[in-house]
Amino acid sequence: MMSLIVATYCLLLVYFTIANVLHSVVLYVYIALSIVTFLIYGVDKLAAIREKRRVSERTLHLLGLTGGWPGAFAAQHAFKHKRSKPAFMRVFWLVAFCNSGTVGIFIATGWGERMQQLL
Repeated sequence: MMSLIVATYCLLLVYFTIANVLHSVVLYVYIALSIVTFLIYGVDKLAAIREKRRVSERTLHLLGLTGGWPGAFAAQHAFKHKRSKPAFMRVFWLVAFCNSGTVGIFIATGWGERMQQLL
C-alpha cells in the first residue's frame, strides 16, 4: 500500500513538471536527493553490519525532509534497513508528509507556475 502511495507521489511530480505547474528544478532536486539519500542509507546499513560508526537518524531524517524521502523509502526496502524501528518510521512518515504538504501548498498557491516565469 505505501509503495503505491510513494509511486503515485513520484508520478505526480513528473506530471506537474510536464504540465509546467512545477519547475523542472524541483523534479531534479527530488531525483538527486533521493539518489544521495538511498546511498547514505546503504552506507549506514553497511556500517551497522560491520559495527562501525553510523549515520545519525537526524541526518537521515533531514535528507528526507529536504526531498530525499522517496529514496529513503526505496532504501528501507532494498536494504531492509530501519523498517523495524517504529519510532524512526513514525518520524520518517511525518517528514514525508511535511515535505509533500509543502510541495502541495507550493502547487495550490501557484508558486510553481510563478517560479516557471522567473526562471
